Amino acid sequence: MKRIAAVAVALLVTARAGAEECPKNRPTDPSPPSGYLFEGTPKSYATPEGNARVWWTETGSHAPILTSTRSDGVPDSVAVVGEVLENAIASYTKLGFKPALRDGDYPTCASNGGDDRVDVYLVSFKGADGQTVSERCTAVGTTQKCPGFILVERNFLSKGYASAREGAETVVAHEYFHMVQNAYDQKMDRWWAEGTAQWSTKQLYPALLDLERNLPAFFSEVSRPIDTPPSGVTSGFLYGAAIWPVFLGQHQGTESIRLVMEAVGAGKGTVLPATDEVLVGKGTSLADEFATFAVWNAATGKRAGTDGYKDAAKYPMVAAEAFPDGADAVLTGITAGMAARYYTTTDPAARTIALEADDTRLGGLAVPIEGGKVMIGKATKLPATVTGEAIIVLAGRSPKKTDVTWTLRATAPAVDTDAGTTPAPTGNTESSSGCATGHRSAQGAWLVAIALAAMTTRRRR
Repeated sequence: MKRIAAVAVALLVTARAGAEECPKNRPTDPSPPSGYLFEGTPKSYATPEGNARVWWTETGSHAPILTSTRSDGVPDSVAVVGEVLENAIASYTKLGFKPALRDGDYPTCASNGGDDRVDVYLVSFKGADGQTVSERCTAVGTTQKCPGFILVERNFLSKGYASAREGAETVVAHEYFHMVQNAYDQKMDRWWAEGTAQWSTKQLYPALLDLERNLPAFFSEVSRPIDTPPSGVTSGFLYGAAIWPVFLGQHQGTESIRLVMEAVGAGKGTVLPATDEVLVGKGTSLADEFATFAVWNAATGKRAGTDGYKDAAKYPMVAAEAFPDGADAVLTGITAGMAARYYTTTDPAARTIALEADDTRLGGLAVPIEGGKVMIGKATKLPATVTGEAIIVLAGRSPKKTDVTWTLRATAPAVDTDAGTTPAPTGNTESSSGCATGHRSAQGAWLVAIALAAMTTRRRR
């Protein structure tokens, strides 16, 4: 059966926390707004570790596969969800993230499963395989802190997974990380929320390939600002944006993702400004790291060398346009935000390539290609003297979305000109751990302005 690309969606049921309020949002409640209502008497399995409770029904359309090989008679399909959820709770805490907010303080009139365990309900999805549901959110400054629960597919085999365990590892770990995010701020940028949920699942289960399956959607649209994904709750770009936390984790250490979450949760702004604050504290900046990120993204697939991503050869490749030969070549375009563009040059004659643009908004690098491999460690900031095969990388330096016009210009190198400028910080230094598209002659810009307010659902499909 063809695998449906995994996507995730969050269902937000906003309510002020208060003893008089009784959210009735769960499949065990009458007429839940999610539309998933259990038939018959619900049953639950409380994990021995004490942190998770899995709910199911034995009758109706939401009944899971009831086969059990266990002495307690709990269906194997139920037990594996509880096991994966307990692993996610323990593992994310070990990585330093906050635990999800618990629902033990709910008023007696509300449904919370009877205790403060994380509740997950097995349901039959039409076109998805998981949801995270937030309820009883509390405003803390500019942030929203939310407890909630999880809905996951009752039969992962029906969604094309090889086994119930593979489905549970892919979906449950992802959805629980959304609950972790909601302990910081439920309003977190969706591209970052989905990207880090993909990244976190990969930390727990490196053999899973869900992250890689979504990368082509991002790599095919690198000229789009990373924080301005296409519209549509199932946009693969959102999940392909996991490559940014992958980069941060490998270049700046896995703690950098946690520090960004903490900055967002402390009300330091949206994800990109919060990221800049974290990176400045590490002696770099968002602008410089994004330039390195753009160079790493040029060195994937068959262009992958010895630097960059650990799994660079397995990743898709960005498209690159040809930069004209000759010492009088000129290319112009328009871009905006934290986006990137790529141009290849093969002119055997030495020439100096320079970028004319607002350098607070856009930067450029020349990266040699040797034997078909992009040499990340030899990346040089423009202007640079380039001979033979190379890739020119243009990378945004500011999240600002107004147009930036730019010109790439090639000229004959001056006599005795040094062959390059200060190399960009592009090496693989893992520690402890536009959108406007520029075209050959500027044809104007396209900016995607999407109001990514709190979405009603965060769905995996």
